[in-house]
Amino acid sequence: MYEFLDTKFGRSNESVYSVGNWIVRVLARGTYLTVTTLVGALFPFVGDFMNITGAVSVIPLTFVLANHMYIKVKGKDLSPLGKRWHWANVWFFAFLSMIATVAAFRFMVIDSRAYHVFADL
Repeated sequence: MYEFLDTKFGRSNESVYSVGNWIVRVLARGTYLTVTTLVGALFPFVGDFMNITGAVSVIPLTFVLANHMYIKVKGKDLSPLGKRWHWANVWFFAFLSMIATVAAFRFMVIDSRAYHVFADL
């Protein structure tokens, strides 16, 4: 994000370390940091959004995809026990991901009922 801000608002005809570019960088980055902090404080249940992100993307990418790719690459060389083990991992972690997604949405609904702007839950 900082690279985007530097190229969007920076002065291309000056050196990267010039005073003008330095001031623009400090103002753009400071504004971005202030806005993101304000949004994080405005929604006290941002942690629930992180739970959803983890349940929807991190668990499947870390456990499901890795085991599935291993099966695809080494499928013919795997023993029947090895194949069953990796397929069991795929199904277990896919199920776990679905359960975690439902739980994350449930926590978000529960936290949003007690929501107050800038509240400390």
